[in-house]
Amino acid sequence: MTNFVQMLILSQAIMSLQSACIARLATPQTMGTAMGLMMGFIALFALFGTPISGQLVGQYGFLALSMFSGAALVAGSALIALSRSIQDRKLLAVV
Repeated sequence: MTNFVQMLILSQAIMSLQSACIARLATPQTMGTAMGLMMGFIALFALFGTPISGQLVGQYGFLALSMFSGAALVAGSALIALSRSIQDRKLLAVV
């Protein structure tokens, strides 16, 4: 039960922090567009993620699913870090 609770807390933190990152990086003029694009991409990935997960588990097992999920999380984090570095090169700067 402990692993489930940890996963639930971490997944909710990841989902909620995405909108906070978008709100911080977008200008007031592009805030609606940025939030709409983010919500649209999340909906598409949620729609396509379940069949991909089922195929990975069915053919290769849970290790492949874990690796796919980790790679997707790292890729998303890299994109957020890239957009953050475009705004300001200083590591701890407030954008």
